[in-house]
Amino acid sequence: MPDEEILALGRALQQPAPLDLRVNSLMAARDAVIQQLAHEGMNVQPTPYSAARHPHRRQSRARRNPLFTSGRVEIQDEGSQLLCNLLAPKRREMVVDFCAGAGGKTLALGALMQSQGRLYAFDVSESRLNK
Repeated sequence: MPDEEILALGRALQQPAPLDLRVNSLMAARDAVIQQLAHEGMNVQPTPYSAARHPHRRQSRARRNPLFTSGRVEIQDEGSQLLCNLLAPKRREMVVDFCAGAGGKTLALGALMQSQGRLYAFDVSESRLNK
């Protein structure tokens, strides 16, 4: 890579990541969630593919929001959301998530399967799965 691109990448990697939210498609629509958050004063924008993004990582504020506590939104980066969308599981299929972590992708996969099918979650960290 040219020096200019390396420096630009290094500067970009030093910036805090934005806060991406996954909308639970079984409970809400992305546009409705974005409108509600805007009404509450949160500057959230749709991402090109699936998430709702806040430019600043304010997890504590998001975790106290009724949309989060009711299960309508989950904190999850868009990359993980895209993996679920690329897999595109159907109802009544069986899916195994071998890198389940705290279960965000597993929940997204379950929503895509409309809560019908078999979904197994595994991870090397038992404590993360227990959460």
